[in-house]
Amino acid sequence: MSSGQAHPQAHPVESNNRAGLPADRTCRPLAAGFARWRGYFVDGFERMRTAGKLRPDAEPERLAMAVMAAFQGGMLLAQVENDVNPLVVALDMAVAWVESFAPQGRR
Repeated sequence: MSSGQAHPQAHPVESNNRAGLPADRTCRPLAAGFARWRGYFVDGFERMRTAGKLRPDAEPERLAMAVMAAFQGGMLLAQVENDVNPLVVALDMAVAWVESFAPQGRR
């Protein structure tokens, strides 16, 4: 097979999908759900920053993505290993990173 041809069993990928993941009917609703949840986290982190509970250099979008990635990765490992510990460790790490953006004296 030449380098310009797609693998015959490859999944279709949208051109704006940099991760190269399948863009099928399952992924789109999941992506919409994750975007909705990420929005809730972003809103919460923005409110925390406005209230002075996070430093001005805290990036709500990055914090939200980190919390969601920790939850999803931790949950996947917890389910595969039948052990909640990976989820606990992942979320502890995410919370510690969020807390690192607390102003001095508020930690």
